[in-house]
Amino acid sequence: MQTSDDARFYVRLSFFIYILILLLLSLIVLGAFIRTGINGYERAMFNDQVSGTAYKPFVYRALVPFLIRTISSTIPQSTKIELDRWVRKNCNKQTVQQVLSGINFTDFAIAGCILYLSIIGFAWVFMYFVQTFYTTNSQYLYLLSLIGVAGLPAFFKYYSYLYDFTHLFLFTLGLTLLARAKWIPYLFVLTITTVSKETSLLLIFIYFLIYRTLLARRSFILLSIAQVFLYVIIRVLLLFTFKYNPGSVVEFHLGYNLHLEAYPISQFVALVITGMAIAYDWANKPIFLRYSLLILAPLLLMSLIFGFLDEYRDYYEVYPIILLLIAHTIARILSVRSFEIKSLYKA
Repeated sequence: MQTSDDARFYVRLSFFIYILILLLLSLIVLGAFIRTGINGYERAMFNDQVSGTAYKPFVYRALVPFLIRTISSTIPQSTKIELDRWVRKNCNKQTVQQVLSGINFTDFAIAGCILYLSIIGFAWVFMYFVQTFYTTNSQYLYLLSLIGVAGLPAFFKYYSYLYDFTHLFLFTLGLTLLARAKWIPYLFVLTITTVSKETSLLLIFIYFLIYRTLLARRSFILLSIAQVFLYVIIRVLLLFTFKYNPGSVVEFHLGYNLHLEAYPISQFVALVITGMAIAYDWANKPIFLRYSLLILAPLLLMSLIFGFLDEYRDYYEVYPIILLLIAHTIARILSVRSFEIKSLYKA
């Protein structure tokens, strides 16, 4: 009896420690995210994104701005003015000038809460994602979750955008539901993720790769139609809603990318090590993860033509996949017996 009580105590203690570290780590990551430049790019300034007046295509990433506007509308204007005045008077003026230049503090605080909850949400969903493919103990699961959050600053370059963390959370949730074949929740998440960012299309791409031979033909076709229909409807509504905004549906940056300077040796080495860690024991890794990694190809192509190849935030969608593939490698090298593939997902 005493042994059972001790075991429960240590389980609760490890969970409590995990929560404390996660809350603190998420706050640190959020601070680094904001310092990268949440209000620096003239075509997607904070106020313009929130108000829906930003340039296309940034204005199409409408979920987080909508949430901010909705929550902000419930707060009396007088309260927002007084709160903004108090912050600018009592907080470090240099910090206020850097972070809140031209931004209403209430909207900024709401955005900060959404981003913070999105980081925590990603940490939790990533554990659910891991458990989809592997049986493991809670301590290793907590560690992987914290590593996932700690690795996010590697994506911070140039600017940060309001939708980044929320989209990462939603896309990881969509991946997990897709892997588990939870079709009704998946279709709902796909819809919301499409409002967040157009790269939700990659979930449909993964669906075609994985389920074309696993589902009955009728079920596969019906689910295919449902996903494409939802995606097209959301995109058409967004295109129509913001048709008078400045800018274009996509931005072309091929010329910039063709003249990129060579990566620093440190980044090149990091990429090589990452590639080796992904490739190790490849044949024994879950087939869903191996197929899902193929979204890296369209991501690279889209970044080459429409984005910046060295703007790493463009690759958030593949992050949970790469992270879990590397976790498998580390577990095998270290012979972690408590990290085993579930038979359903073996090659």
